[in-house]
Amino acid sequence: MRVTQQMMAGNMLANINQLRARQSSLSDQISSGDRITRVSEDVTAGTEVMRIQHKTQSLKQWRSNLSDAKSWVYATEAKLGDLADILVQAKDLALDASNGTVSDETRKSLAPAAENLLTDLMNALNEKEPNGFLFGGFQTQQQTDPVTGDRLDAFTLDDVTGQVTYNGDSGVMQRELGPRVTLDVNIPGSMLLNDADPDNVVRALWELKTALKTPVPQDADNDGQIDTDTNGDGIVDADANGDLYIDEDVDGVPGIDSPTANSKLMPQPDAGLQNRITSVLAKLDKARQHVVSLRSEMGARQMRIEGLETRIQDTEVQLEEALQQAQGVDMAKALMELSSAETTYRAALQVGGRILPQSLADFLR
Repeated sequence: MRVTQQMMAGNMLANINQLRARQSSLSDQISSGDRITRVSEDVTAGTEVMRIQHKTQSLKQWRSNLSDAKSWVYATEAKLGDLADILVQAKDLALDASNGTVSDETRKSLAPAAENLLTDLMNALNEKEPNGFLFGGFQTQQQTDPVTGDRLDAFTLDDVTGQVTYNGDSGVMQRELGPRVTLDVNIPGSMLLNDADPDNVVRALWELKTALKTPVPQDADNDGQIDTDTNGDGIVDADANGDLYIDEDVDGVPGIDSPTANSKLMPQPDAGLQNRITSVLAKLDKARQHVVSLRSEMGARQMRIEGLETRIQDTEVQLEEALQQAQGVDMAKALMELSSAETTYRAALQVGGRILPQSLADFLR
């Protein structure tokens, strides 16, 4: 086959262009750190890179969900700890007040402390994080009373009757933290206390506060019945059955008034004051045990979150290493290949400089 000058020149230019393309590719790899930029460059490696990138995106979402779950679980566990502490203080207060050696004045002086504990308890039950009420279930934001239009917290207390109302729902929020891995992140208030239960924790503290504020009934005339103020002796009142009522200050005189439309019956009206205070102890104990049980459950969720967090971190490291193997550049090898390509390119230019300028005149000399 006859090889013409034009064929030699064409082959030479094609080879030089290939060398320049190779140099450009190696330069891009070294500057970017990526061995491939398109799947077509290496189908097997490209497919693996896409798989790793997809899993990395899933990990990012799981890590975001984990951060949200961690915020809910840790805040809930801490607030349950606060509730348990409040109940311990309330029990200590009730024990002091139920002591038969404590004077009436000393017992009555404990009422403000009980009232403060009740306020602390309601504040803890209505704790709000950036995402809303901790114990509101799905109802994380304030609700509106359909009758009054007032804004309602997760729990509301009628201080006159001692009735607590839960305004949330029983919704349990879940977060996906991995493939087929979900975690409950909240405790709805309906699990914390039953507002229909007369022995619920809020009612118990309200009873303690109310009992401490109630004057001690007396029987000055020794007739076996609690005195009323109708005989003018200035001693505490009761109704005909001896049931105690809280002073609504109807007559402006400190003391228990006879029943009126504004009066309300004390809890356990037939029992003595000391017995009423003592009865609160069992209720506080029961409530504290329930809170401690829920706190233990949240502690177990904390441990699971920590384990999942470690697992995600390990998986991220593994994926990063796998991505480097599939897509990363061996710098030493790439630099050596680039140096070789540059040497070959210069040699090709030198040879081309001898071949391409030749013409018929060069052969006629």
